[in-house]
Amino acid sequence: MQFKSLSNELLLDLFEFFDGVHLFGAFYGLNNCFNTLLLVHCLQYHFDFQLLSKRKFDLICQEYLPSIIDRVTSIRLSDSDETPNLVDRFLITYGFNFTQFTHLYSLSLIQVGSLEKISAILTEFSDFAQPTRLQLMECFYRQEDDLTRLINNIWHLPKLTH
Repeated sequence: MQFKSLSNELLLDLFEFFDGVHLFGAFYGLNNCFNTLLLVHCLQYHFDFQLLSKRKFDLICQEYLPSIIDRVTSIRLSDSDETPNLVDRFLITYGFNFTQFTHLYSLSLIQVGSLEKISAILTEFSDFAQPTRLQLMECFYRQEDDLTRLINNIWHLPKLTH
């Protein structure tokens, strides 16, 4: 049996186990059937952009995200040394805002060192219909007042559960 002869239902079930980055990298462009499954029939996507090359990130943001934006359920963005300015590229260069992701329930931000950037994201995040999970990892702030203000902003998110 060949992989491409598997039923669409089985393929869609398998796709749920893949991160969107790997899903598009592995299956998009193989044939029209896979492209249609990915762009039309796949119900949800998780995108972990933490260790992604700039070229792949640009490809996903330009080619895939605009057509599936309403089916993205989680996003992980990092401003680490490996992916500097990724959050700005996502929000400014490509013009995404988190209110466009109508089914986004989880947002992870890694090594974002700007309180202003996180505060702006939290403002958008509070307008979502679905947000229940926010992760801030290795985000450093210089002053205790900044951290206090950030924590107060987080506590005011109405639907956050963890």
